[in-house]
Amino acid sequence: MENNKQEFENLASMIKQGFDAVDARFEQVDKRFKQVDKKFDQIDQRFDNIDKRFLKMETSLAFLEEGQEEIKSRLNNVAYRHELQNLDKRVIKIEKKLGLETT
Repeated sequence: MENNKQEFENLASMIKQGFDAVDARFEQVDKRFKQVDKKFDQIDQRFDNIDKRFLKMETSLAFLEEGQEEIKSRLNNVAYRHELQNLDKRVIKIEKKLGLETT
């Protein structure tokens, strides 16, 4: 009987050592997961910063596009220099034919 008790104690000791080893390995795994979580948090923060920068760039780009459209609109209503020169020549010819004084 004493022999069986010793065997049970040896078996219990081996099982405890096995569980202790597994527990230690799980602690290492937990530490590594915490490190990975920390890295992911840092990456999330970087992506948040990038998102903010993109939003700022999109806002700036929209502002520039509005300004460009305004410039295009103004230029569409402006006569080109050569058109004005041609019109000026035509007015001078008409004034001469009518005998009006040109300025």
